[in-house]
Formats: sequence, C-alpha cells, structure tokens
Amino acid sequence: MIKTTFPDGLVMGALNGLLRDAFPESCFLPECCGYIPGRGARAAVRQVMSALGRGYGTVLRLDILSFNDTMPQERLTGLIIRRLREARWDSDDLDLFHELIYRFFSRVDAVLATPGVGIGMGTSLTPLFTNIYLNRLDHFVKSPPARPVRAPEPRDNKAAYRLTVVASLW
Repeated sequence: MIKTTFPDGLVMGALNGLLRDAFPESCFLPECCGYIPGRGARAAVRQVMSALGRGYGTVLRLDILSFNDTMPQERLTGLIIRRLREARWDSDDLDLFHELIYRFFSRVDAVLATPGVGIGMGTSLTPLFTNIYLNRLDHFVKSPPARPVRAPEPRDNKAAYRLTVVASLW
C-alpha cells in the first residue's frame, strides 16, 4: 500500500482526469466488470448466471499472481502513449503526460523493491492502470486467434499465471 501526500494526490488526480478522457468505459469490453464505474461484482455475477442460463458450460477464472507488483511500467506507459497518439494528442499534452507519469512512477519506485516494475496498490490510478494493461488480454480471451498461441514460460514465480475452471455444468 502506498501512502500518498497531498502533492501525490494532485498528480494522481491530474493523471486520472487525463486518462479517463482517453480511456472511456467504451474502450473496455462490456463483460469486464472490475474497477469500472457502474460495474462490479454484482454485474459479474449477473453475467455469469446469464451465460450459464444460456447453456454455457464452463466459467473461466484467471488469476494473475503478484500482478500489480510485477507490471512493467514501461510497457504500461507504451500502451497509454499509443492510445493518446491515436486520440491525436498534441506534443504539449504528451509532454504533460510524460511529466505526470514520471512523477507518479518515481513515487511508486521509492516504495517498491524493483524500480521500473509495479504500479503499487491503493492509489486512485491502480484500477485504471489495471484495466488499461489487461484490456488486450480481455479482447484476446473473448476472440482468440484462429491458430493456437503458446505463451512463454514465466521467468520467475512472481509472474506465474494460473488458470482455474470455476464452474462446470453438463
């Protein structure tokens, strides 16, 4: 958990405002309920019950161990920059984003063990960063490619991935 100061809160608030405009709810799949305003655990349960009622037989639960502690900051920043460029942000706005994200990650790096890795827990940006980072995975799971894809083995236990079948009906 990262303790924040008043200046930290200002930086996070500015980043949150900028990024909420660039990543509206419509960017994320309707099936995704985590950390999205107006969606949540109840919406997720309703979706699962509806799918089971329509005859789907298996529900997949994906746990990503130590996710917030192992997310590469550079990759997350790259995903955000790509979206901001697609939205035709001008260079002044991109410079402002770089300054704010640098300040945020500097604060996170001071608390976490490995600089450049992790987004911290308990900040106002953690939920949005999580959704941005997992958005491509969500789309992949919903519409997998025609040919099988094998993910590389994790390099260490921190980044281990675990798939669990939660419910199976016949």
